[in-house]
Amino acid sequence: MTSTRQVYIDWNNDGLFTGTNEDITAYVKTVEIQGGRQTPFDFIGQIGTCKLSLKNADKRFSPLNSSGPLYGNLLPLRPVYVTITVNGTVYPVFRGYIKTITPASGVLGDRDCAIECFD
Repeated sequence: MTSTRQVYIDWNNDGLFTGTNEDITAYVKTVEIQGGRQTPFDFIGQIGTCKLSLKNADKRFSPLNSSGPLYGNLLPLRPVYVTITVNGTVYPVFRGYIKTITPASGVLGDRDCAIECFD
């Protein structure tokens, strides 16, 4: 069984995930998704969350980087869509919105960016 994960952010907020730089799969280090009912006895599901850890060596996910390709579009409430493809079939696993964008500070070490989302 083969599977691949795809992560998209609708940076221009047009309702599509097909624009330039909206497929961010190549920059994704980790994805943590949590949501739904936590136990079989929960009557109401919890708010779903998605935490993305992204490679940010070129500072494209840094909101203050005015020379970055996403400058001006790194904003809360941008739509996020995560899918997984298993044996050729695409399954949606998360659809929500950006809550926070937090690039790592400093010039030394890994330049990562954390994006927290909610559904």
